[in-house]
Amino acid sequence: MKVVWTKKASKRLRELNRFYKKAYSKNYADKIKDALLDRSVSLGKFPLMGTLELGEKVEDLGVRYLVEEHCKLYYQVIDDKIEIVSVFDTHQHPDKML
Repeated sequence: MKVVWTKKASKRLRELNRFYKKAYSKNYADKIKDALLDRSVSLGKFPLMGTLELGEKVEDLGVRYLVEEHCKLYYQVIDDKIEIVSVFDTHQHPDKML
């Protein structure tokens, strides 16, 4: 399956990377970014490996997530593609999740 990043998800990944560079280090920021990108690629072979997100906003949409360190990578399986919809640092307020 083809993996596609939405504009929102790409923007969130860049913001997260900038934040980690300032708060921690460039090496740590790049490690997290690379790990999230690698996980997204693995979804092409195993699209249902993520956990279904439960909640009023997303339950009916079939949104799934993978955890990497303290980040969640949110995605949906739509027909023959996997759409990465958001990246979320779990230290943030849950209202910023999706």
